[in-house]
Amino acid sequence: MTKIIDAAAPALQIIGDDLWNAVQDRLEKTYARYAGKTAPLNDSHRAQYLLSRLLTCACCGGCYTLVAQDCYGCYNRKTKGLSICANTKTITRH
Repeated sequence: MTKIIDAAAPALQIIGDDLWNAVQDRLEKTYARYAGKTAPLNDSHRAQYLLSRLLTCACCGGCYTLVAQDCYGCYNRKTKGLSICANTKTITRH
């Protein structure tokens, strides 16, 4: 059986206590915000554009998203194909 020894070793410390505590607080806040979501990190780094999450598809009710560099289109059509949504209309960002 292996013994675990827990002892303070300030000489081996890489970062200060203040920074360590600040990081731990941020980790707790992030966990509290995203706990229980199926894809928690998607919301945290998904780009926001002017019309993101405001447009919906008239055919399937799905969200419009950027499907090309300058075009919005149906997200369901883009990811799931014609069997889910037959809407081929796009809107330019300009």
